[in-house]
Amino acid sequence: MSTAMGRSPSPKTSSSAPPNTSSTENPKTVAKCQATPRRSVLQKGPVIVKVLSTTKPFEYETPEMEKKIMFHAT
Repeated sequence: MSTAMGRSPSPKTSSSAPPNTSSTENPKTVAKCQATPRRSVLQKGPVIVKVLSTTKPFEYETPEMEKKIMFHAT
């Protein structure tokens, strides 16, 4: 028991965290891991946005030689 009193307790880490990772860094790491898959998923439904300005529509040609009209919105 005297040897245990002389040692400082080792920090508790989860089994997925490397031993040199402090517990204060774990929430940031977990948040990054959870956010990453959301970015790689394509939007499937409509998205509501607020348009501040637009350009005049212009005509462009697709690689299939079709002519289409487009405008830019910010």
